[in-house]
Amino acid sequence: QAANGNNIIHFGAAVRSAAGHATGVLDIVYTGSIFQEILARNSDKLGANVSAMLLDDQNIILAHSSNPGLIQKIINPPDKDTIPNLIIANRLQKLTPDKLAITMAGLTPGLENLSSVQSFSGDFQPGQAATGKNALDVDQAAASKLSTLAWTVVTFIPKTTLLAPVQQQTQAVIFISILISLISIGIALG
Repeated sequence: QAANGNNIIHFGAAVRSAAGHATGVLDIVYTGSIFQEILARNSDKLGANVSAMLLDDQNIILAHSSNPGLIQKIINPPDKDTIPNLIIANRLQKLTPDKLAITMAGLTPGLENLSSVQSFSGDFQPGQAATGKNALDVDQAAASKLSTLAWTVVTFIPKTTLLAPVQQQTQAVIFISILISLISIGIALG
């Protein structure tokens, strides 16, 4: 983390001579805002009301397309020592744990089973406690680990967006049924 509070990320690679000897290190520094810009620019392609989030290996939010205020927050920290250790390692801001931790009850089970199932249902609103909702009352998410880093990209689809085509088709079927019924009644009366 930079002195001004902005998040900075270093990517480093060994520079080797033609003979294979290490001659130095290539260090590329980005501000964390680059990930937010990339995610926000590309999230429009996902569809209306669909949002995306980039998480690091500790479930720290690096970018969020629809809620940038969540950047640099940790989702569902596993224990009370995690946040202080991440602050010491300069991976989180020097704030109190209650200002850094976000509860997203539906996300942890989905991320834990990511190797076998990439899509899952749950409550993904920040601060949302686990509820006994049925499958039609919860939002959907899909996640994928990046191949080169231990980071995860998660996309969230609200149930209203997901079910919109079904609702449109249901309305069309009801309209056609009513129309056919009226025509049948008219023919029967005629």
